[in-house]
Amino acid sequence: MDDDTFGVADNLNTGLLDSVYNIVPADNFEFTFPTPANDTAAVTEAQAFYTIGNNDMTTEATDYSNGDYTAGLVNQDLGDINFATIPDEIQFVGAVEELLALFPGM
Repeated sequence: MDDDTFGVADNLNTGLLDSVYNIVPADNFEFTFPTPANDTAAVTEAQAFYTIGNNDMTTEATDYSNGDYTAGLVNQDLGDINFATIPDEIQFVGAVEELLALFPGM
């Protein structure tokens, strides 16, 4: 999965708010994950990203309540990706790896 697929929209979204407040973004929305060897590894890795996403969204709420709208938006975008997008991708890759293991030599 190419993180640029999601990063462009999030960078534009955050960049517009950054330009208003004249702030340089602290995060570039770059993320990676190891290829899971099987379904079990995929579930474990996906759970880690769910947790990270949940933490991002908790931080987002704190940022917004403190009036830090740029940081809140960055954490909102990261939370959305980490909580909803990446875990699905990881589980898909894990399922494919599990299927490929059934056919040695592929």
